[in-house]
Amino acid sequence: MSTAGILSLRSAGLQISSAAPRRPLGEEEFNFEANAGKLPLEMIYRGAKDEKFLRATWNVEDDIVVRLLVTFLDATAERELQKETDKQRQELMLIQELLNVSPSKAAQFFSTSLPLLKENERIIHQEQQLTPAAVRMLFVNAHTVKGAARTLQFKDLARQIHEMEDYYAHIFKDGELILTQRLKDDIAATLAVIHRYVDINRSKLNRADNYSKVVLERDFIEKHYFFIKDLIEDPPEVGNIIDWLREQNEALTRLIFEQLPASFDGYKERALKIARDLGKADPIFDFNIDDISIPPDQKTVLDNCMVHLLRNALDHGIESPAERKRKGKSEHVCIKAVTTIEPHLLTISMSDDGRGLAVQKLRAKGEAHGLLNGSSTLQDVADLIFASGISTAHEISEIPGRGVGMHAVQTFMEKVGGTIHVRVGAPKDETAEYYDFWFEIQFKRSQTNLALAS
Repeated sequence: MSTAGILSLRSAGLQISSAAPRRPLGEEEFNFEANAGKLPLEMIYRGAKDEKFLRATWNVEDDIVVRLLVTFLDATAERELQKETDKQRQELMLIQELLNVSPSKAAQFFSTSLPLLKENERIIHQEQQLTPAAVRMLFVNAHTVKGAARTLQFKDLARQIHEMEDYYAHIFKDGELILTQRLKDDIAATLAVIHRYVDINRSKLNRADNYSKVVLERDFIEKHYFFIKDLIEDPPEVGNIIDWLREQNEALTRLIFEQLPASFDGYKERALKIARDLGKADPIFDFNIDDISIPPDQKTVLDNCMVHLLRNALDHGIESPAERKRKGKSEHVCIKAVTTIEPHLLTISMSDDGRGLAVQKLRAKGEAHGLLNGSSTLQDVADLIFASGISTAHEISEIPGRGVGMHAVQTFMEKVGGTIHVRVGAPKDETAEYYDFWFEIQFKRSQTNLALAS
């Protein structure tokens, strides 16, 4: 078959996957063998209604190549079977990854990671022209999710996020051109991957998206079984029963509830990673956290809240090391967290020694949006950071008000009966452009929480 013959096949609907061999006709068979690797071994036939995959074999008949004999085998069914096999193999890999993680950890990961990726999607689609500062916000969100995915060994998701995150880094670190369509394609692909994990977790493993199930070790169950059996057959002293019940109550509490000090240790690690990624000095932490437990649903919301607070503070609210030195500050920002326990209420106060809340700029922005007027109070201005749509990534780069994602955080808090407020202190300087401020997070405490703290 000549090159012209192959071209005619293409025009008839065949797509050739490689180039034809060079000069096989009129040459010895050895010449044909030397060039056979360039022959197309697979072709795609696209008809009016369907598409077929054809596997080709090539042969010569004489010592001197006068003609080539090509045989086509319809491999469409085989190809579809291979695709389905690959799909099932990939699904089995994801199932194995998910089985290596407890249901509660998987649920917690999805509940904290999906909002961050959704926020990236919202920023990309809402901004008319993304700034490097906005892209830096995308990077921090992506990096946070990637770190958690790697910890849980969700390999496909971590790999997909790494590719997306790498492009973000090149934009704000190397000045690479911002291609909005690529950003949209990347976040769409990443969301597709994480949703695949979520769907398999639900449909194949029958896991809930919340903390309705707790995994118990067999030894734990056996111990309880034999105790109840002995209790029925030979009742012990009342005092011994109470001691045992107290011991088991503490064990169940550790299984069902989250220890707050351990959670804040995790937040320290996140803050260190964010600071280093943004070229900021390592923060100093001043955490005074009571040794109490909180329910898993509150822990999930607190995780979301802390990710936003730490990210917004380290990215926008904290000066660069050079600027902090000019102001006579340590280049290491100090992040404070204090818990206060009251009857039926847990309060967490978060603050830092950054540049403060840009009250004047926030007021101007609020008045421009018709959300504030001349009689608006200082608290009205501060509350503006929770207004949906006012604190976009573009605006937050101009106003260090820490408002990116805070409307979503406020919504999450309300779903579990909690609240988050911003409290304003004194002006940072004579111009009163920036004010001291702190966030106040509050959760209602259950009877179990009250017992644990007593």
